[in-house]
Amino acid sequence: HAAGDWVLKQVADIGRSLCPERDAIGRLGGEEFALALSDLDIDQAAALAEGSRRAIGELDYLSGGCHVPVTASIGVACTSHSGYGYQKLLSEADRAMYMAKQAGRNRVASAVPPTGYVPGPVGRAAENDPA
Repeated sequence: HAAGDWVLKQVADIGRSLCPERDAIGRLGGEEFALALSDLDIDQAAALAEGSRRAIGELDYLSGGCHVPVTASIGVACTSHSGYGYQKLLSEADRAMYMAKQAGRNRVASAVPPTGYVPGPVGRAAENDPA
């Protein structure tokens, strides 16, 4: 339990560090978190999610008592596609998260593909992909 608690705290800290003060982060339950961000389009939200995923992957899991690396599957939704209803946004983000898991885990998926975003083994933006 101590290692799991350590991971949850680290993930929350990463979320808080990337979440502007005017926005919100919360734990939905288990190991699921949600960020409610304003003034971001789908590309910006996907880039922030990718930064979060990378930061989580860089955690020194051994110092936290974990025996396996920490990874994250992240789903992104946007009001321009899903509207402003809280439940609809969460549902779309949740659907996208399961898409990320089904695509191999440890990646970002969007309810609507962001412009210039290419899903891949690590979910990188096309402009950052050397291939």
